[in-house]
Amino acid sequence: MTAAGTIEQPFWTRQARVFSTPAGDIQVYEFPSAADAQTAAKQVGGGGGTIGTSSMAWMAPPHFFRSGNVIVIYLGSSAETLQKLEAVFGKQFEGR
Repeated sequence: MTAAGTIEQPFWTRQARVFSTPAGDIQVYEFPSAADAQTAAKQVGGGGGTIGTSSMAWMAPPHFFRSGNVIVIYLGSSAETLQKLEAVFGKQFEGR
């Protein structure tokens, strides 16, 4: 995994740290509190196709994970990567 900088998305006011892997990109959002992360997570719907009022067209299948004050978006379909993310963050709360 390689750090690939940061990204700003239209759906949350936080910057995400981006990590590139051969299996796809991982965006890591750190919120001020677990309650803030939970509020943001509730905005995600439609298998990750919508976040709040934003309609998303992802480069690869999105997978959303949350633990405490962190939300992770994995864009890819690697079973190994999904398994590793589930081991750290638990089951995805939304995605395809």
